[in-house]
Amino acid sequence: MPSSPKTDDTTMFTCAYCQNPIKEKLVLAVSGLNYHRRCLRCVVCREFLTDICFRHSGALYCKSDFIGQFGAICAGCHQVILPDEMSQCKQGLAFHDSPECFPPSDIT
Repeated sequence: MPSSPKTDDTTMFTCAYCQNPIKEKLVLAVSGLNYHRRCLRCVVCREFLTDICFRHSGALYCKSDFIGQFGAICAGCHQVILPDEMSQCKQGLAFHDSPECFPPSDIT
């Protein structure tokens, strides 16, 4: 997760979560917004967010809760389709974009 080092003592960042000034030397940045370390938490489980987090409608999520809230289930293998995985839809169902999950259509 990128951080924004302060350049001098006169530069003050505001936390996107609590709206208070960030006085620490290390500012955590997500999608161009700055956060206190203590404020960078998943909105569902309230765990601290570390290396990977997801943002949806202004809220921050850990990977597990983001997938639980917004992830699709593959109709072929019945596993979660991760945000960085390719997928296809057919007849309103989501599939991983792989021959095991989304076989080619039968040719008649």
